[in-house]
Amino acid sequence: MVRGGAGSRCRVRHSDVARRMRRAPASVPNPPGDRVVSRPMPTPRRWVVSGRVQGVGFRWFVLRCAEALGLRGWVRNLPDGRVEIVAAGSPEAIGDIDAAIRAGPRLARVDDVETADYQHELDESKTFEIN
Repeated sequence: MVRGGAGSRCRVRHSDVARRMRRAPASVPNPPGDRVVSRPMPTPRRWVVSGRVQGVGFRWFVLRCAEALGLRGWVRNLPDGRVEIVAAGSPEAIGDIDAAIRAGPRLARVDDVETADYQHELDESKTFEIN
């Protein structure tokens, strides 16, 4: 679980991830005649983080947290010194990554976080990556 608050870091325990995996619905074929009801994919979120966030391991920090939370998306440095993050996943995982982004890794200083819905689709076959 990612803990929020000042000075917190991405602390996703293996047992937390395993518990989430057990809660995920199994993929079971529907009997003939049943309607297939698909859940809409959550809207991806986009963060733009400013402060001392380049050259301090921020992208690797986000990558490790996102992978542990089972998120899809990417993180990249922007030419103006900020970092951009786009992620999609469960609302709980999005809340956890939001708290981790706002805390940042030990050497980073997060001054401002802009967040919004990301209006483009993410490739469902990909996981999380650094661009």
